[in-house]
Amino acid sequence: MKEGLAKTIGSTYGVRNSRRQKDTFLKWAQQMLAQEGIATTISVDPCLVRNRNLVIGDLSQAKTVVTAHYDTPKTIFFPIAIYLDSFWLSLLAQVWAVLLLIVVIMVLPAFLGVPFWARYAVFLLTLALFFFVFNNRKNLNDNSSGVAGVLECALRCHKERRNDVAFVLFDNEEWGLLGSAGFAKKYREEMRGKLVVNLDCIGAGDEIVLVSKKEALEDAKELAASAMREYTGKTVTAQLSGNMLAMSDHANFPRSMMVSAFHRDRLGRKLCRIHSWRDTVLEEKNMDLVCDLITEYLRKKSIQ
Repeated sequence: MKEGLAKTIGSTYGVRNSRRQKDTFLKWAQQMLAQEGIATTISVDPCLVRNRNLVIGDLSQAKTVVTAHYDTPKTIFFPIAIYLDSFWLSLLAQVWAVLLLIVVIMVLPAFLGVPFWARYAVFLLTLALFFFVFNNRKNLNDNSSGVAGVLECALRCHKERRNDVAFVLFDNEEWGLLGSAGFAKKYREEMRGKLVVNLDCIGAGDEIVLVSKKEALEDAKELAASAMREYTGKTVTAQLSGNMLAMSDHANFPRSMMVSAFHRDRLGRKLCRIHSWRDTVLEEKNMDLVCDLITEYLRKKSIQ
């Protein structure tokens, strides 16, 4: 891993929510890559809003595109989790707080005679405060880890694999995959048939899972088997997206996968602590592992 790369992204540019914060990060990233002789462009790809995606390398020649979203979320004041193996458990883990608010604010005060309009106004205000107002200040796993992974891969691949792979950092994933949706529409022909490897939350967890669409499952299996050395305490597997309730930018591309790191508890494999002040773990070992997988996969593909 390039010395200080992950730390710089996670601390100096750790909040990338406002236009000004994004400008500052994009300027730094472009300057850092330019110093290494790597070409970049800002692609403005509208989808509901004006999205600015950072394209690294030559998209027209690349057979593989490695991506991550660089925007960061608002703070959610209730802990949530995303379970890999259970749609319903993930749904419950993400909406329980809203259900609790409905009971506390909408239902119980009704027995005290509080009018509906007052309850509804307080409910909306509470939702806004808890989910849409405050920028999350800690975003190491989601998704400074993915950004660092993309930039590290770009640095590693520049000299020998520059025509095999391109990289994209997407804007506004947190608002509904808007950056990647605009990008997929604008570059539909250029992206046709390309493999998209999307890095999202790779920084915390011992089980690296390549969650793949059907069209990319064989690629995912090949990628998962590409590790050049053993990483103690870490495992790498590939599987279909199946029951997972999680959306990331790979969803906008047909031949694609999401690479994430998961913790395991009694209920299964999960992403946790994201979108909250507890998102404070970024293991460089994970990013080294993921970058090793990608670079070795690209090497094997280049000699086939």
